[in-house]
Amino acid sequence: MIEKVIASILEAEKKAEEIIINGNSEYKKIIFEAESISEKTKKEVIDGLRIFQKTELEKAEKQAGIEYEKTLAEGRNESETLKEKSKTKKDSAVELIVGKVI
Repeated sequence: MIEKVIASILEAEKKAEEIIINGNSEYKKIIFEAESISEKTKKEVIDGLRIFQKTELEKAEKQAGIEYEKTLAEGRNESETLKEKSKTKKDSAVELIVGKVI
């Protein structure tokens, strides 16, 4: 009877050791998988952010180009308006001077 109890205890200890060994293997496997998933996710996020950054930069450059052209056109229009005003005033000044001289 004692032999059966001792054998049962030894068998339980052996199973416990196997459970611990299997548990450690599972633990290492889970940690490795988690690290792999983490690295993959990190890479995907970084790649996504790079694409987003590139897209946003292209949008900003396009918008800046539009604003530049708009401002340039406004400046040209204003310049033409000032030229016309100065031409009119020049003609008036010439007429005034000619009228006083003659």
